Amino acid sequence: MAKKKQKRFTVEKKIEVALELIKGASLEEMSRKAGRPAHEVSQWKDLFFEHGKMGLKAKSTSDEDLAKAENKELKAKIGELVMNQELLEEKIDRLEGEKGPLAFRRSKK
Repeated sequence: MAKKKQKRFTVEKKIEVALELIKGASLEEMSRKAGRPAHEVSQWKDLFFEHGKMGLKAKSTSDEDLAKAENKELKAKIGELVMNQELLEEKIDRLEGEKGPLAFRRSKK
């Protein structure tokens, strides 16, 4: 059975579908009309809203600014994880000491 090649949608067509949904068209109707699954058509609308919010912010940010901010957050997270790992390794070394791995301790009663 040959696979049917899916039709690619332009940004303009996706916007048109998203606007129709916003105006009140049913998701099922627009899904049939576009020939795409309902979840995909719904995702187009959600993306349209999300990116529209960014465009309406007082201080608009470009994709490059967003990428820089995300990069900064990721670097901070990596630094935090590396520091936690180093602290855990140091704690393991102190606990193991010279007596071997996690030596048995007696209570001090």
